[in-house]
Amino acid sequence: MKPSLIAEVVEHYHQLLMDEHLESTLEVLARRLGRGQLVFDGRSVCEVLRPRFIEAQVHEDAWYASRQVMKGLASLYRHAARDGALRRTLGLMAEEDALVRIDAMGRVPCVVSRLDGLLGEDGQLKFIEHNTTPGGIVFTDSLSAAFQEMPIIRVIANRYAMAGPSARAGLSHALRELRGLPGKNGSRSLTVIGLTGGEGGSELKNQSEARMLLKQVAEQGVRVTTARLDEEWSLRDGTLWREGVSVELILFASRAAAESLLREHGSDHPIVKAVQGGAAFVLNGMFRSALLYSKQLFAALSDPAFSYLFDADTATAFRRYIPWTRIVREGRTPYEGRTVDLLPFVAEHRERFVLKPGRGYGGDGVVLGWKCTSEQWARALQHFLEERPGVVQERVHVPTEAYPVLQEGRPVFEEHYGDLNPYVWGDSHAEGYCVRVARNPLLNMSAGEGQMVPLFVVDRR
Repeated sequence: MKPSLIAEVVEHYHQLLMDEHLESTLEVLARRLGRGQLVFDGRSVCEVLRPRFIEAQVHEDAWYASRQVMKGLASLYRHAARDGALRRTLGLMAEEDALVRIDAMGRVPCVVSRLDGLLGEDGQLKFIEHNTTPGGIVFTDSLSAAFQEMPIIRVIANRYAMAGPSARAGLSHALRELRGLPGKNGSRSLTVIGLTGGEGGSELKNQSEARMLLKQVAEQGVRVTTARLDEEWSLRDGTLWREGVSVELILFASRAAAESLLREHGSDHPIVKAVQGGAAFVLNGMFRSALLYSKQLFAALSDPAFSYLFDADTATAFRRYIPWTRIVREGRTPYEGRTVDLLPFVAEHRERFVLKPGRGYGGDGVVLGWKCTSEQWARALQHFLEERPGVVQERVHVPTEAYPVLQEGRPVFEEHYGDLNPYVWGDSHAEGYCVRVARNPLLNMSAGEGQMVPLFVVDRR
């Protein structure tokens, strides 16, 4: 039986690495990583010795799926902005619901988000989460550039058609869109809050990447400054001022920083008043980010009870690209053509499911049913029902791939799980990927084992 294209490419890459390209590969990685910029939470973002390869068909399908899912999320946002009952069903907390009055009804400039996906054993892509403050944008392109310097990649590119999707191209697209916003000043400036940590009691783990990203933004003609919420802010004559400098575009560097605005400073803060009055914009929107950050929204994409929110084409796309997901609560629901009593069914079939808190990132609070005992699963299910609102999501069976890692000076091959996470710019333009690999199914960088690899799309010549 003829091997698949990806298996063929990977086998060829591994053979080249073992035969003649190990030293040059290590040299390029050491030089690139040694600059101290490709670091997350104090550790290198990449320690494996090859990229991930996907076929062109998978790449095109991911782009199509991204557009369809983001179209559905936009519809969900519009409905939720007008429907308080829907917001409560989706688990928005009181302080998040209050954001509706700030910027839900005005124009929201959307810059970037990320759809986190898994390629199943059957080759089907499933999106399992949506990230409104995604990391990895600069790391992705930096790793891609590093690997493209390697002689081994040039040999692969001579045999196969190969391309590395660029997230930076998406950034350029989003910034062009921002220039179309109504503004008082001819040029755009961006004020970033929470970059240095501290806002909301948090530390930003990817500060090095955030600074590199803002440098790229500045290189494209946007003046970038950093700020804190406890500085001197004022709203005078329809203009927002910080320390005597006018502010029109605001970016919160993390969810914690955004949440601290109302929680710690209240609705009388000049930023809130300015956004309400249209004197300033928060990139990605305050209410929009809060709503689309919730994992409970994936229940709305999956559950037929919410089908009235979407057109027929979008609902069809959800059935293909979104795994079965439900809010953890009592009741009956469809599952594979029959109706089940949700809680007893999930309790009995833990190996099929994942429990996820409605809020949280980095794998915090995620429970993998096939990795725990029946007793642990029952306790987790009760916890989600009574104390921590969340969702139960059907497991995506992800095959592992062998990746070379260096041990005692020699490459050894270890099985890794991987994901496929397209960035979406300006709400509909997919460009670039974040790809993570790990030895266990929890792929998040914050979970401790996840690391990033570049992605190349390959095809036969």
